This record gives sequence, C-alpha cells and structure tokens, in this order.
Amino acid sequence: MKIKRNDLDYWNYLIKNYAFTLKPFWHSIVLESSRNNLNPNLLLGVLAIEKANRGKVYEIIEKLISLLFPRIILLKNFSVGFVQLKPATLKRDLKMEITCDEVRRLMKPRYSIAIGAKLLSRYCEETDFDSKDIDAGNYDVKLLWIVKKYTTGIYNSPNYPWVMYYFNILKNISKGDILCQAG
Repeated sequence: MKIKRNDLDYWNYLIKNYAFTLKPFWHSIVLESSRNNLNPNLLLGVLAIEKANRGKVYEIIEKLISLLFPRIILLKNFSVGFVQLKPATLKRDLKMEITCDEVRRLMKPRYSIAIGAKLLSRYCEETDFDSKDIDAGNYDVKLLWIVKKYTTGIYNSPNYPWVMYYFNILKNISKGDILCQAG
C-alpha cells in the first residue's frame, strides 16, 4: 500500500512519531506550559510539527548559520530554533530585542521552548482562548486563529491548505493525551 503524501492520517501519524522523539524535552514542555497557562499538548504539537517540517539537513544548516553568521538570520528574517520563530515576530509580538546573541540562544532547545510557550500564551490571551479547555464549544475556532497567527502572522488569513493541515494535526495532538501515553 502506497501512502499519499497529502493524506491527513499519514501526517497525524508522522507528527505523533516526531512528538515522541521530543521526550528528552517533556519536562521543559510541561514546565513552560504551566508557567504560561498552556495545554502542554498544544506546545508539544507545535514543536513536533515544526521539527517534522524542518528535516535533519535543514536543522544542521540552520545551526551552522546561526552559530557562524547570525546576522544573516536577522537580515533575512529566517525562522530558527525548535519552534521556528522569526526575529520580526519576536520583536513585534513579544517586544524582544533580537541580536546575534539572541539568535544563538534561540538555537538552544529549552530556551526556544520557553520563548515559543510565551508566544503561544500571548496569542491565547489576545483571542481569549483557554487551550486547556478542550471541551469548549469554540475550541476549534480559536485554535484555528492561533494556527493562522503562528504560521502567517495574522489571525484572519485565508484557510490555506497547509494552514488547515497544521490546524487539523495540532487539534488532534492538543485534544489527545500524548504526553501521558509515552510518559
């Protein structure tokens, strides 16, 4: 049986497998989620999706450029780190001053997780979204807003196919109990 690359079930399976590879960081994920009043599975889902999208070769190149030429990251506004954050996003949404040293810090997984949690928490506050209340009637609508803001920079972007994939995969993970499954 050949698996289609655009099959949502395939991507859900793939992302869950990536989520399990993040086990060394689960303590940080749970800690930062707690500090930022987030559903830890939401943060885990974002991390897993971004890790899957990046791939190993890109990750190696990203580390080298960030270490040796961080100014390129700043000038080109490349996304970096575990949660693939752009310097302009951090400056705009978290009022962070992004320097070459900050680019290097974003490459450290635990720091990247902390900043990603802070950013997601900010988006949840702006939309009055309780990511832990998975039974709320408006959960899916508000989660879609968060996905749009995180991936495109605006809450009311179109429902691009890749945004909808991201949303459906993240919904699946955030409503699951994946942290407990492999605990």
